[in-house]
Amino acid sequence: MPGVAVPQLVEFRSYTLVPGQAVAFAEHFERRFLVSQEELGMDIVGQFTVPGDDARFVWVRRYRRPSARGAALRAFYSGPV
Repeated sequence: MPGVAVPQLVEFRSYTLVPGQAVAFAEHFERRFLVSQEELGMDIVGQFTVPGDDARFVWVRRYRRPSARGAALRAFYSGPV
């Protein structure tokens, strides 16, 4: 419906990694974690390395149904991935 706010929850996640590992981690993240989280109802809005900081990886995750966050996280962190 136009003009109606839809409740959602957005997480901004910023990781400090071992220096020089941001690109390798970003590749690993894309291979291993995008599909597995999306299958559980989490939307990965974006993931980024930070120019000039080879130890920083940032990503944004959204829950279209905030009430589903707890179950989705439990399933992800205790699941096979």
